[in-house]
Amino acid sequence: MAAVVALGLWTGGPDTRPIAQSVEPQIAAMQAPLYPGVALYLGISGTVVADVEVDGSGTAKVVIVSSTSKWLTAPTLTNLKTWRFETGFPASFRVAFHYVIKGDPAPPPDNPHVALDLPTGVTVTARPIKPTVVY
Repeated sequence: MAAVVALGLWTGGPDTRPIAQSVEPQIAAMQAPLYPGVALYLGISGTVVADVEVDGSGTAKVVIVSSTSKWLTAPTLTNLKTWRFETGFPASFRVAFHYVIKGDPAPPPDNPHVALDLPTGVTVTARPIKPTVVY
């Protein structure tokens, strides 16, 4: 009977098992993303989009697809290089890092708010820098 089932000739009803399952990559470790200091001081908001390929060992290879500012690109790439994934599940996905400046000015350093929608979205929101005068 096992040979009949393996050939798909089982007459007890249709085989409804999925042919292949898509596995969403599971992040095992990462550093929290920060708002890039230079971009924050310059008042730069924007988005960086990257394609990420995860191999079987859980290591990610990152390719930047687009960026609205060079001041956001390098810190995003640095953060993505800290991401480690569960082993045994190769995958690829696209992630967007959104950097937003909003709210009332605050003296530095003001901790940004980080919202994670992993593995496809990261939003880092910071308040604008309040200028300080030192005599």
